[in-house]
Amino acid sequence: IGPVINPPHADMEEFDDTKKSTDHAYNRLIGAIESKRQLINDAAEKIRQGFSELKVKQDLLVKENGGVDVDDEDLLEINAGGQIVAATRKTLTRLVGTRLAALFSGRW
Repeated sequence: IGPVINPPHADMEEFDDTKKSTDHAYNRLIGAIESKRQLINDAAEKIRQGFSELKVKQDLLVKENGGVDVDDEDLLEINAGGQIVAATRKTLTRLVGTRLAALFSGRW
């Protein structure tokens, strides 16, 4: 008895079934990737919009409170107990996070 030979159409049916299964799995994965991609794009747009809104608020605060042309070398005159004292902005803001730095940063 010789080897069993499958008819040619049986191999083609198996090939077609495998191709359909592979195509289905591929389409599912592409759909999942596109879904994640859309979530990332939506989040990025939300961040960009929030940043834009924050920039508008920041610009408004600068306009209302000064600080447009602030430089560390600005010479500030301060009335200290009735006596006028001059100091650079850099000197007054040297200790970051202090009330003095906040008052004279010019960026509020």
